Amino acid sequence: MLDRDEGRHTPYMVQPEYRIYEMNKRLQSRTEDSDNLWWDAFATEFFEDDATLTLSFCLEDGPKRYTIGRTLIPRYFSTVFEGGVTDLYYILKHSKESYHNSSITVDCDQCTMVTQHGKPMFTKVCTEGRLILEFTFDDLMRIKTWHFTIRQYRELVPRSILAMHAQDPQVLEQLSKNITRMGLTNFTLNYLRLCVIALFFFHLTCTTNPEIQHRYFKAHARTSQQPPQVVCDGSGGHHRAHKWVHKPERQNQKQGKG
Repeated sequence: MLDRDEGRHTPYMVQPEYRIYEMNKRLQSRTEDSDNLWWDAFATEFFEDDATLTLSFCLEDGPKRYTIGRTLIPRYFSTVFEGGVTDLYYILKHSKESYHNSSITVDCDQCTMVTQHGKPMFTKVCTEGRLILEFTFDDLMRIKTWHFTIRQYRELVPRSILAMHAQDPQVLEQLSKNITRMGLTNFTLNYLRLCVIALFFFHLTCTTNPEIQHRYFKAHARTSQQPPQVVCDGSGGHHRAHKWVHKPERQNQKQGKG
């Protein structure tokens, strides 16, 4: 059909949030046999060729910010499942949409990333924050930029498991320990750190000038003290019928400044 104001062809599209629902369904169709080709196809379906994915959060040593390019996005999602996750989906509430000439921006201040963990123990993790997405304004409606700012997270275990081990202090102590950091598994955090190191060595090997190499070393040293950022190229979930209880609060995070 034609846009009356601009006289141009308006692509037939679904609502941007429905694309997240479709992405949730695709993630739920993943199996243990899903290989790199499956993840590449997943990223191709939902992300533009030049897409970037950014995560911002605060750990014990301060705020962190990681940005990875399109070629590393498939591996990012696969690391989530390698860390013991069996199910992953996103819930968007009260999101706001804004339309531009070639893109659509979705700003959701109440986004929840839900992960079901099968190991080391059965746990449901709800990671809450703000998700800003930029979609292409065309038939494919793929994601150009993804920025998830994590504010807080909750780890929940079924009451039935607590009741089963009510008389075992050692098991209860183990259940009270967090299995993620700001809702992210160690596999995912280690992958993001590797991206920082890979980018550093990529820049280092691109030049033989000692002065420029020294600058890269100094820049790399600064990133160990400041929030790292790396740009590399190299709610439709099924809810389980469990009653969940929140793990005891543990003071293991320091709020970063800014």
